[in-house]
Amino acid sequence: MCLLVHGLKIEEAQEDLVFYKVAHASEMYDGEIKLVSLYRKFPIKLGKTYIEEGDFELDGNRINGGCFHLYKHKYDAQRVAGIQGGYDSRWMCRCKAQSFLVVLKAIIPKGTKFVSGEFCDRPSIATKSVRYELFEKISEPCKV
Repeated sequence: MCLLVHGLKIEEAQEDLVFYKVAHASEMYDGEIKLVSLYRKFPIKLGKTYIEEGDFELDGNRINGGCFHLYKHKYDAQRVAGIQGGYDSRWMCRCKAQSFLVVLKAIIPKGTKFVSGEFCDRPSIATKSVRYELFEKISEPCKV
């Protein structure tokens, strides 16, 4: 996911902030749930705080890597996940177990640096630190 920005204005969270991320969840045969980000397939563990070191990497008017990309609004995350007239995400069910999409609550800790922009015309951010919590399951499990 790359973030389209109009100038690199780095902000700092004055308090814990809540954003949203769509993730692919796979229920393995042993009952374990594995979460990965949709675009980079980054493994996600709920409750863990992730930190990216270094500066924001600006490539023209885009931030591509070196940070975590999140949606500002729950509605946009839900839409991308396919429940509000967005994309049909069933093609992502590729594992050998039950697969489904989830929207994660993404908490940006106080003091974290972030940049606002857009992804697919939806307000989004890129941040250097995030902690994920389960917000809601989006699609029904599918067998592949």
